[in-house]
Amino acid sequence: MIMKKCVLVLLVLACVCISSFSCSKDKTEQNNTEELGSSDSSSDYITIAENKTINYQLVYPYDANDSVMVAVSDVFKIIEKYSYSTPTMHDDYISTNQEHNTESLEILIGKTNYPETREVLEDIGFGDWKICKVGNKLVIAAYSERALQNAVTKLIGELKTGSTDDGVIRLSSDIEFSGTLYETANNLPEYVSEILPEIVDCGDNTVLALYRETTLAEYDKYLAKLEALGYTYHTSNKMADNYFATYYNDRYLIHAGFYGYENSVRMTIEPKNALVPLINENTYTKNPDVVTSMAQIGLYHEASDYHSIGMAYVFQLADGSFLVIDGGYPSDASRLYSYMKSKAPDGNIVIASWFVTHNDPDHRGCITNFATNYKNNVRVEQVVLNFPSSEAYFDCNQEPNSAAQIAIKGIPDCKVIKAHTGQKFYIRNAVVELLYTLDSYYPEKFTNFNNSSLVFTVDIEGERMFFAGDISEEVTEILVDTFKNTDYVRSDFLQLAHHGIRNSHGTNMPNTVELYKMIRPSVVLWPTSNANYLNTNRSESHQIHLHAWNAEAVDVAREVYIAGEDYVTVFKLPYSMFSARRELITIVE
Repeated sequence: MIMKKCVLVLLVLACVCISSFSCSKDKTEQNNTEELGSSDSSSDYITIAENKTINYQLVYPYDANDSVMVAVSDVFKIIEKYSYSTPTMHDDYISTNQEHNTESLEILIGKTNYPETREVLEDIGFGDWKICKVGNKLVIAAYSERALQNAVTKLIGELKTGSTDDGVIRLSSDIEFSGTLYETANNLPEYVSEILPEIVDCGDNTVLALYRETTLAEYDKYLAKLEALGYTYHTSNKMADNYFATYYNDRYLIHAGFYGYENSVRMTIEPKNALVPLINENTYTKNPDVVTSMAQIGLYHEASDYHSIGMAYVFQLADGSFLVIDGGYPSDASRLYSYMKSKAPDGNIVIASWFVTHNDPDHRGCITNFATNYKNNVRVEQVVLNFPSSEAYFDCNQEPNSAAQIAIKGIPDCKVIKAHTGQKFYIRNAVVELLYTLDSYYPEKFTNFNNSSLVFTVDIEGERMFFAGDISEEVTEILVDTFKNTDYVRSDFLQLAHHGIRNSHGTNMPNTVELYKMIRPSVVLWPTSNANYLNTNRSESHQIHLHAWNAEAVDVAREVYIAGEDYVTVFKLPYSMFSARRELITIVE
């Protein structure tokens, strides 16, 4: 990251030095020179530049990521353009080895280690940004990268307005601008130590705060603080050396987690909606005519279709209700409905819970169509998902898609629960435990949208099943670090990640191999069609059966099941090896 930052800084310096000899100002961006005057040095103004001399240096955090450095370079370019000279910039590490110089004129951008930045940050909310003068420093501060971008955009506008034709840039000496980007974040109680958080937009009016270099003792103190502030304890969970707890009041829901492998605390705050049901709320009557089972639904697509993949799993629970995972494409909705119709007691379909791993069409497409076409024919008690913010889609070069969420809102009396790492769901005779959500990934930016997948286990009738969605190497690394030196992820069944297809990486995927070693499955579930599996005409990256990480799971397993096209593979639970059977689906309109 530091090397990338240095390259960016050097490129900015090179580009602006060349352009400084040829830049010309657009008349529409020039300020009225009679208003400020090119030689006015009054204390009413902060003179950023005059006489082709720049008075203020730019300062940024030593550990600034690419997003912060882009903000810094934007300010750099504007000052260079309107002053006709090249600014000086450096990181805050220089001042850590010498006495802090309060007299130097500097523009502080981001969470620098300067006391002036700290003073401003302590004066604003976690969802805010602010521009103001503190002593001889012009401070641009925010807790989140996107809020900082808002602040920089405002500063750039002021720099343009405060410029003149002869290279003078002045701002008002009492400059002060502020704004709120994430109102929800401003209601998050402060942590118990002096650590400054990183704030990330998680979508659905949910915000995450990350505190690095903290301890389990400080985490426990924070939970006690929440209770002292009137928050009600809801539930908690421990996964290996990682601890999780959920609290709520009449307005907000806070889910906090201590990640032992990195000594961090990650907490989310969101408007109080549906809570995860507690174990004592999980009441049901076993149906003697129902055998608990899990079905891998075939993917009904043309053999020539590039998208002959997808993912659809259905559990029939002890009372005859269902637990659904994804479902596939929109065209798969009728097949899913028909399968459940054939199995439901008295033909009445009750879906106790529907988990949508992520917002790709071969995973959320089915529920979009299903909710539209069958919402009045079935009862869906809850849907569990965690879709990112709209900005995260753009980070992955994808267009935001809210079709599934809109359709789900139309299901009568259906609760929608935002999934978080460490949550545990008691659903009839099944227990679903979330091992990974976006909470564990932020604040890193997505380069691969599949890493927004939920990862969870389903414990049912003595069997443990590991569902990986479409995760790639970055997430398998997080899972390996989270559960290393334990048997926590050991499972009887494994759903191969991303249909067994290479996922933005080359053939070297050591963390995926290591994760599969930790899982050591007896049965491998391969969510792809036979046509897709056998298609050797496609590029090597999509010849899914060739890759070494798949072999790591397949070679140790006793059974491997391709989803296929026109049938369903049913596993009665508890499972006896080699007893799975295939069933055909008769479509019910």
